Amino acid sequence: MSFDYEAVEVQPDPGYGDESVSVRLTQVVSYPDDKPVRVPFAVVVARKGTTVAVFYTFNAPRGLQGTRPASVPVAIVRAQLDKIGELEVAAAPFKRSR
Repeated sequence: MSFDYEAVEVQPDPGYGDESVSVRLTQVVSYPDDKPVRVPFAVVVARKGTTVAVFYTFNAPRGLQGTRPASVPVAIVRAQLDKIGELEVAAAPFKRSR
């Protein structure tokens, strides 16, 4: 089995956290003696303070979404980044100054 990627497209800045980037792509899974399987993926990378979070999702090629572009749910990204912000605020009193 081998993995390749095609149709890699940088999406507009999603505006998460302090910095973020979003990419859509298709992963091509090849098996010996069989047709390749194409899997739509979406990846979001966001930085909030000193923490970098990676979110990704894919559509099962034989599922209901089929070959439609994948997308990471906004509600999940925002909820997780809010949690990261809460953790950074809670940890602030414990940071030592140099």
